[in-house]
Amino acid sequence: MKYKVRVVRIFRNTSYVALMTTDLSLSVEQMVKYYEARWKIEAGFKEIKQEIGSARSKTRDAQAVLNHHNFCMMGAMLTWIYADRLQNTPDRRFKIQGCASFAFSGVRRTLQRRR
Repeated sequence: MKYKVRVVRIFRNTSYVALMTTDLSLSVEQMVKYYEARWKIEAGFKEIKQEIGSARSKTRDAQAVLNHHNFCMMGAMLTWIYADRLQNTPDRRFKIQGCASFAFSGVRRTLQRRR
């Protein structure tokens, strides 16, 4: 490799996960926090692609793709604003131990039922 890499193995749930970084000044705690934040960002993009419908776009023109993406982002934002104002948080379809927050798909199902 061209660059020095730091690899840290951490035990998560039932197995080990390897985290890698080229920033050798990071502590293990910082590496874990950065990867947690990155995972949340990736999960957000997955929600936009699957739950909002960004992945099903048939557009090919650059401006049309940008418009579709912007509408998907707006849809996600409005859904989260709605969710923030709910009295009762929707149940998670797939329960995650230690996770009290609701999932985007649960909010979407709540919106669909209220039509």
